[in-house]
Amino acid sequence: MLRPALRELRRDEADALMRGDEAALGGLREDLLRVFRSGPRAVVVTGLDPDLLGEARFAQTLLQMGSWLGTPAIQSPAGETVARVERRAGDAQARGTHSDSELKAHTDLHDILALAAI
Repeated sequence: MLRPALRELRRDEADALMRGDEAALGGLREDLLRVFRSGPRAVVVTGLDPDLLGEARFAQTLLQMGSWLGTPAIQSPAGETVARVERRAGDAQARGTHSDSELKAHTDLHDILALAAI
């Protein structure tokens, strides 16, 4: 069984992601593409603090990195390509991204999946 590659962001890469500076991210983009083309096809990226970015910018950064590897897919009826999944305690009717019932092991119909766990 292949283990995911571990890719820690360098300080300059984390700064470039925070600024949205695509031109400064060529090395990171090439590393991710290499892992998906000829490596274990799974990578854990570390070194980006969601608290520094805020939720919206963090989601945009995840989308940015994912779009280097493929075309983002819609995740919700609202057309979101990045969807926050969290349990709404006390809501017996909660479904989809407002419920943790879908967090059990399952398969999706996508070729590539990006997941950020915070």
